[in-house]
Amino acid sequence: MSDLALRRIIQNLDSTSKRDNLIGETATLLRSLLQVGRVVVFCFHCEGEGRVTYESVESDSYSIFGSTEPIDCLENYSAICANGQVSSVPEIAPKAMYRDGYRRTHRPPARASLVAPINAEKRLWGLLIAQDFQVSKLWSTQDVEMMEQSVQVLSEEPSIHNG
Repeated sequence: MSDLALRRIIQNLDSTSKRDNLIGETATLLRSLLQVGRVVVFCFHCEGEGRVTYESVESDSYSIFGSTEPIDCLENYSAICANGQVSSVPEIAPKAMYRDGYRRTHRPPARASLVAPINAEKRLWGLLIAQDFQVSKLWSTQDVEMMEQSVQVLSEEPSIHNG
């Protein structure tokens, strides 16, 4: 292996590590500030497909790390976020709780969600999703602003634009 190839591999690992640390720190801080049970980053691989690539959870029972939930769970979030806006879902209907996969996997259903698009240049790279499991939640202007600030930080990460 040439020195140039080895340097590229090291640079790629360093860039990925910095991105992962930034996402982790941002999600954990946001979960604490919003006082919610879970914050996840869902990364799209192609149109309508992707997986949970990072999560910060209050309890292991809330974990969906690596999940590739069926697109019907995320298409509403994607459509709502297509305009670049934060979407709040203050109360998730009981019917939706059973439909979205959480009941099928014996995970507690989310009761409220706050979702923001993570854009890289002109494409939807992923979604930042904060979820509360205890009660329905009217999201405040401050909650939305925290999501917007977090997304801004993530969207400015160069490795998101390159990957």
